Amino acid sequence: MIGWRGEPGTKDAYQHHKMGPMTIPLLELLDIPYEIIPDDIKKLDKILKKAKEYMEKNKRSFALVIRKNIFEEIDKQHEIKNGRPSREEAIKTVLRYLDGDEIIVSTTGKISRELYENRSNKEDCSHDFYNIGAMGCAQSIALGIALNKKNKKVFVFDGDGSVLMQMGALATIGYYSPENFYHIIFDNQAHDSTGGQLTCSSAICFDRVAQACNYKFVKIINDVKSIENSIIELKGKKGPSMLIIKVRRGSRKDLGRPPITPKEHKEKFMQYLMEN
Repeated sequence: MIGWRGEPGTKDAYQHHKMGPMTIPLLELLDIPYEIIPDDIKKLDKILKKAKEYMEKNKRSFALVIRKNIFEEIDKQHEIKNGRPSREEAIKTVLRYLDGDEIIVSTTGKISRELYENRSNKEDCSHDFYNIGAMGCAQSIALGIALNKKNKKVFVFDGDGSVLMQMGALATIGYYSPENFYHIIFDNQAHDSTGGQLTCSSAICFDRVAQACNYKFVKIINDVKSIENSIIELKGKKGPSMLIIKVRRGSRKDLGRPPITPKEHKEKFMQYLMEN
């Protein structure tokens, strides 16, 4: 099952501009038969039967290409009742208790979008790096910056799915152990940017993994008041340090995107690093 991000003729994120148009040609180049899931659910039985018969006969893969908005949204009402803050509310609170001169590297998807939306001066976010499209790599990018900019506190705004994708980076961070490295995981146990599919973070103890990887300070919180106190505490600790904030799933429907292209933003961020 392949989610067709960046389908030609649709509006989508920058990182999908290349992959979207090449999805179908790539399947054809690899000689993988495929069907595009139709809007009409009545036609789906025929496609699934075709896929099943092909796989059983040929012992090969068959691709089902899924267009945006084919599936209904998950009912998120139960999320509101769990008492956890929204991810955006948590990000907003964290920003309020930072000094303002920290370098922030944020992971792909809605975390970067919400960080941008809650910057008081959106025109000058040169000390933020929105790691668009490279899921799991924010922590490694931040490590490289922290090792080379020891006069700056470097924060990672990460997601549970992103950390799980590149979990080996935690060991590397612990090995090099930069004192100016602060890792914040906004854990909602879902891939929120791609539809809310569950991750396996409900079975993972990020705190114990971080401690085993030589993080010096680790804490788990799940309410706004604790965020306020914990950010103040975190800033006073030597890194690498980790704060795991349990948040609920979902985001507001009118959530914007940074208007600057990833290439332009990268160059602006690199210029900031050279000058600071």
